[in-house]
Amino acid sequence: VPRAVVYALGLAAFAVGYLGLGLVDSAGPLVFVLVAVYGLFPALTDGVGKAWISATVGDKTLLKKHERVLVVTDATVKKAGLVDGVLASLGARAVLVDDGCVADGDTAHVEALAARAKEAGVTALCAVGGGSVMDSAKGVGAVLATGKTLHELEGVAKVRARLLPLVCVPTTAGTGSEATQFAVIKDQAAREKRIL
Repeated sequence: VPRAVVYALGLAAFAVGYLGLGLVDSAGPLVFVLVAVYGLFPALTDGVGKAWISATVGDKTLLKKHERVLVVTDATVKKAGLVDGVLASLGARAVLVDDGCVADGDTAHVEALAARAKEAGVTALCAVGGGSVMDSAKGVGAVLATGKTLHELEGVAKVRARLLPLVCVPTTAGTGSEATQFAVIKDQAAREKRIL
């Protein structure tokens, strides 16, 4: 099946699923776990609370097949206890937990984290936080998959490699980073944002 057909069908399925879940009109606080499918279109699961996350993330997503998971978050989310359910769900499979993400991400941090993940033999990623955390996890995945720097990957369709599975657990209602393949990460030294 041509890739364009798969993308078109995936986009249609995602749109129907998104609208069918009533997310547009949802007023309550929901937690969405998105799992990358075919590298572009996410599958969506929703639920509320730590108990739901603990029962879902490790055993009912792509992470169930992986023994070496990197959990990416930030200090505020970790301090608030929002990552606890994910860690409980993953148990010893969470071989690396990083809470160093900052607003807008940071290219130096992402590239250093990718090096640590490679050294740890990570086979899947889990992002718990807002858009910057999810974009940082995407950046780690892109660097791991290609062996290139974020500067080399900047631009549209530059990441031409199969990425590690990524599960996102959004803790904010923001830009929707969990639903796209794109990421924006700030290069602090150059004072520029890198768009992948």
